[in-house]
Amino acid sequence: MSSEETKLFVRPASGLVREFSITNAIFYNMLSSLGLSCVIVFTYVVQFPLLNIAGIPLYSLGIILTAVICMIFGLCFIPLVAAMPRSGGDYIFTSRILHPYLGFMETWMWIWAVFTFVALSTWVPLEAIRINLFSGVVLPNATQWLSWAEAIMVPSNVLIFGIILTIILALVCLLPTRLYAKTLTIGGAIAFICLLIVVFLTIGASTSAFEENFAAAMGVKPQEIINIAIERGFQPTGEFDWASFGMLFTFALWALLGFNLSAYLAGELKGDPVRNVLLAMLGIFGPIFSNAIYYLPFHTTFGSTFINAWAWLNNNHPDLVPYGIIPNPFIITVLARPQLVYLVMTLGYIIGFLFNILLSSAYVINSSRIVFAWSMDRMIPSKLSEVSKRTHSPIYITVIILIGSFVFYLLTMFGFDPMATLWYGILLMFPYWFFPGINCIFLPYRRPDLFELLPARWRKKVFGVPWISILGVIWTAIILPTYTVTYFWPMIREMLGIPLHRVWDYAMGESGLILVAGVVIAGTVLYLAMRRYNEKVLGINMDMLFKRIPPE
Repeated sequence: MSSEETKLFVRPASGLVREFSITNAIFYNMLSSLGLSCVIVFTYVVQFPLLNIAGIPLYSLGIILTAVICMIFGLCFIPLVAAMPRSGGDYIFTSRILHPYLGFMETWMWIWAVFTFVALSTWVPLEAIRINLFSGVVLPNATQWLSWAEAIMVPSNVLIFGIILTIILALVCLLPTRLYAKTLTIGGAIAFICLLIVVFLTIGASTSAFEENFAAAMGVKPQEIINIAIERGFQPTGEFDWASFGMLFTFALWALLGFNLSAYLAGELKGDPVRNVLLAMLGIFGPIFSNAIYYLPFHTTFGSTFINAWAWLNNNHPDLVPYGIIPNPFIITVLARPQLVYLVMTLGYIIGFLFNILLSSAYVINSSRIVFAWSMDRMIPSKLSEVSKRTHSPIYITVIILIGSFVFYLLTMFGFDPMATLWYGILLMFPYWFFPGINCIFLPYRRPDLFELLPARWRKKVFGVPWISILGVIWTAIILPTYTVTYFWPMIREMLGIPLHRVWDYAMGESGLILVAGVVIAGTVLYLAMRRYNEKVLGINMDMLFKRIPPE
């Protein structure tokens, strides 16, 4: 055996340390899901039937039901972490169970999707600042506040803001791992407390006072907003239909995305990683609250029909919305209690800044561990897997991911439509949703050596079939039809229905298909090139390498 092979198969410890406690992991999962959805939830509730079931809006029921279904997805990670308790997540699982190429491509696509999500999360605080400045509409010098809100989106300010936010994000991501975990937990707790304060400020507010303040500030009465929306096609009430509910389920998947991501840091969780990953999934209650429950007091106090009409106009006829302001909890609270405008604006800045900086940092850290695992397997230069003794994290990789995210921020703000960027990211994320179930199905059969190492409770069988395989089948039967109906088939139908000369425009700019294809081709070329280099030049037995899991 060559010295290079010895170095690979008897490798030193990775350098990552166990710094994440259960509490840290819970906040890591929660913040990976939250973002600023609590602020913009009002604008997308109206995409779904406006009806109540047992006094609870269908939207809220759909989020809660989807959270229950998502726990099936989350449970898929438990036996995988038990078999391979290492940082790197799906790359480790898929490359060791199915095939190295599939593991690399799944996470290669994930990294490019993360660039878009972090870029959009950098844009959201900018939007949050603009929204909070609009809250000044209740002040005597409202014109000045509105002009400041408009000035925020001037290209030079957008660029400066992006640079500043990326620098702050870098400072957070490059903290020593233990300090980063504490910062994540404390910052997340502060943001969540501020979120609760906004709710409590609204509870008990006078509906009539709100309507008067709204009319004075906006120049139009709430009932007039409802009438305008109805004239344009808004339906104040809705009827249940499965097609709309399917859309709601799909949306909820993305609203809850990230509740399980502590599984990608399994090698850095204190104590029993399997137990901690399972407990950390309790972080799903954060996004459930912000997406399903948070907006209910606003609708109860100020009228569901009015807020939905306002949101509907914003989505369909934004030119008819006063000042182009979207309905959001801060503006609604300010209109209910104008005397608290500065307090509410301050809370909004804290929430918007902390949630999105910490969300972005969680995705950067998560991605750095995936790329770290690539490097340990020599799929990219091993130099990148060096772990800083000061931070106990791979600094080179983290910086590269930050640069990539900033580039996508610039592309989104000065070129791509944000929705096209989001659609592109969603397509790239399909393997992330799909392969955990497939890995559970095949783990007992393709890697019986790892399966036999699981605790007895994870090796139980039902009618001779391992229950983890059944779990994988159930999740696959859920996610595959969901993606097909809501993403793949609509794209195919759109492609078939447009003129031939518009196919390129659709595939390139509107759906991101060309970009996704480019990412897949580039990843395939990189995988084949690195595999050939390792085998032919360095003499490494890559098949043997992928039969082992990385060291601690």
